[in-house]
Amino acid sequence: MVDKPHPANYVGAGYDRQAYDFYITPPEAVYALLEVEKFEGKTIWEPASGNGAISKILEKELPDFEIISSDIRPEGYGYGGVNFLARHLEVDNIITNPPYSLAEEFARHGFECARHKVALLLRLAFLEGQKRATWLWNSGLRRVWIFTWRIKFERGDGKQPENNMIAMAWFIWEKGYKGDVIIAPLLKRKQGENFWK
Repeated sequence: MVDKPHPANYVGAGYDRQAYDFYITPPEAVYALLEVEKFEGKTIWEPASGNGAISKILEKELPDFEIISSDIRPEGYGYGGVNFLARHLEVDNIITNPPYSLAEEFARHGFECARHKVALLLRLAFLEGQKRATWLWNSGLRRVWIFTWRIKFERGDGKQPENNMIAMAWFIWEKGYKGDVIIAPLLKRKQGENFWK
């Protein structure tokens, strides 16, 4: 059965956003994460899989893990029609690029499902906001890896977004962690050092 969209509808307001906030994660963003973070256990859930941009790289680069992919869209990669926020699946780790309008909801629910780490690709501006500040800085957030360059996203429908050069970062939550949040840069590889394929 296909889950109904969350009431927030996964869509921003006031301008032409892609339905379900479906923007394709560029490969360089995934490879950047895998270079700086190690994951424990045997399972990783990608709950906003879209067309499989993240999942396919995880399947290739982390062959010892079972990669579980799902998406709220029926045609999503892996298990389609699955509303992450309405499902509880206990896994070792979660890695995803969540809908921007539901970033905090994904972080909170992901932390409930994951035994080890939650890695979310979010706008750097997620650090802002007084309403979520008390929760955010005491939520088990351990590291924020900031891209030192602007990564480029494409819309899921193939159209070029008007503004797709946004300051982004990988936010890493770790179960059981209590302490200061480490903020560090992700440095883009020079030509000839191309780990990010």
